[in-house]
Amino acid sequence: MTPADREKEIQKLPPDRQEKVRQQLQRYDQLPAERKALLQRLWDLPQGRRQQVRQSMQDFQTQPPERKRVMWQQLQKVHEMEPGEREVYFDSPEFKSQYSKDEQEIMKNMSEILPK
Repeated sequence: MTPADREKEIQKLPPDRQEKVRQQLQRYDQLPAERKALLQRLWDLPQGRRQQVRQSMQDFQTQPPERKRVMWQQLQKVHEMEPGEREVYFDSPEFKSQYSKDEQEIMKNMSEILPK
């Protein structure tokens, strides 16, 4: 959407909401391209799935630091895999034995928005 089109749409909102939207868009505009791409992949998901992935992202942040580090390192390795390889890995005994059910779910969900 062009800036002019965007402003036209913002003008349709109630005044108190307009300022919040402008601030959010300003923060978005300042994000690095990689972060914008990640957000776009998230927004491209169906709404229910988007909420599940967003919840997993929040759950990831609440993990103990050591587990979060281990999970993040594994997500980086998963990032290198083709989508089919990811599925095989997530079904593997190796993956299932290293991570709790909650951690497995978090990582599977978060992997959906990794670059393909």
